[in-house]
Amino acid sequence: MWYAFDSTDSVHLQRLLDAVRADDADFLEQHSISKLEKSNAVILNYRQAAAPNPVSSLARGLVVDRLSAAIWSMPFRRFANYGESHAHPVDFANSDILEKLDGSMLSVSFPTRNPAAPIWHTRRMLSLTDIGFLSKGFDGEEFRLLEQARTFLQRIRFRPEHTNYTWTFEFLHKLRPVITRYTAEELGLVLIGARQLDTLAEASEDQLDALAGEIGVRRPRRWPALPDREAIRELLQAFPDDFEGVIVRDRQTGFRVKVKSPRYLAMHHLLGKLSGKSLLTVWLAGESSEVIAYYPEAAERLALIANRFAALRDSLWERTQFWTMGMSDRKALAQRLERDSAPPVERAASFVTIGRPEAIARDALTRFLRSWPIDRLCDALQLPEEW
Repeated sequence: MWYAFDSTDSVHLQRLLDAVRADDADFLEQHSISKLEKSNAVILNYRQAAAPNPVSSLARGLVVDRLSAAIWSMPFRRFANYGESHAHPVDFANSDILEKLDGSMLSVSFPTRNPAAPIWHTRRMLSLTDIGFLSKGFDGEEFRLLEQARTFLQRIRFRPEHTNYTWTFEFLHKLRPVITRYTAEELGLVLIGARQLDTLAEASEDQLDALAGEIGVRRPRRWPALPDREAIRELLQAFPDDFEGVIVRDRQTGFRVKVKSPRYLAMHHLLGKLSGKSLLTVWLAGESSEVIAYYPEAAERLALIANRFAALRDSLWERTQFWTMGMSDRKALAQRLERDSAPPVERAASFVTIGRPEAIARDALTRFLRSWPIDRLCDALQLPEEW
């Protein structure tokens, strides 16, 4: 079974592709989408820290031709945790339950329709340009993710009839576990999605099982439907603390939601400490709604962080106005800041805002503050070590 691409999504996707063709940076900015140029292609990706919207949800490592915006590769859309406001509705009793693997998403497609000439990519890297890019594992060891993936891709039996698909895998890699530790036998590529590029229809889980058999790859573990989230949480209790959780996929609609193990989530976000630093890290990563879905008691603290951050940015904006009002020349600004012994943070912020309209300047200050080391930002926001 294949799930047809929704007509409303088609409209949003067309607007996005039109913006790429027109090089409309404002449209991408308004919809919180980043564009990474990769030779003759671009990768479009939602911004993690921004609130989801119908356009950005389609840009989850979407690869298109740089000039024509023809789609080269389109993984499945962004989906949320059950309980988040933007999560799709799912019928638990008529759903497939699959293990949520803890690796790196890797998609494969064939722009030339040659089964011997695939491209593969993450949400930020493309094999055409980034095959030698060095990543760093959590133990500090460097490795080339896309090059390592090629070793496993070469074992897959792609045929001409498979070149009309975007194939999406979870790449389990020994040097880059997030929390879950896998055995050597479990490492490699596990098929988690497939999309027809001519119709944009998405494969059901039964269809994915059949496709996995054709190309000779593994699939995630799968369980029979359960009636509700509480039943799923009982299922999760049977697994180790580092088991991430499950994906619940509605058999009728194809919609997905995540249900994560609270124990895994606590390990991932260091929530056991409930420190200002750990919650600030959550907020900066744009994962507040995910944490609140599992830990409602964190909502008030995360809201406090958001309010203090906004107040700090606004205060900094007001202070920079003292230095930059009526000025447009950066050299003259530097002389004034030096002459009047401006505090270092106000000096740096003034160069961020000079000559910019207020709305753009405030956005620039937001990025400026987000770039601070986490300990410095914690101190500036006066967040407690223990909360």
